[in-house]
Amino acid sequence: MIDDDQWNEDRDFLVELYNSATQEPFKERDCTTEVLIIDDDKPGNFAFAQKKGQVRHVASVPKCTVEVSRTGGADGSIKCKWKTFPLKQS
Repeated sequence: MIDDDQWNEDRDFLVELYNSATQEPFKERDCTTEVLIIDDDKPGNFAFAQKKGQVRHVASVPKCTVEVSRTGGADGSIKCKWKTFPLKQS
């Protein structure tokens, strides 16, 4: 692979150790592993899918769903930190 600035999807493959004399794979559990190559050039962007502005939700309702869109090369699972705060009453 070439390290360039173009987005590439994440790739994974298995590596298995072989006995060089017999060409037989080793049978132990730790002789096979999965390798994941993650594209670090353009991780992509996250944005709220709704129109710009505040998301308002009634405090007595326990669940609020906010849709997030991913663009520009983002793939795979993500985590994010968030917090809520009461809006000032005007």
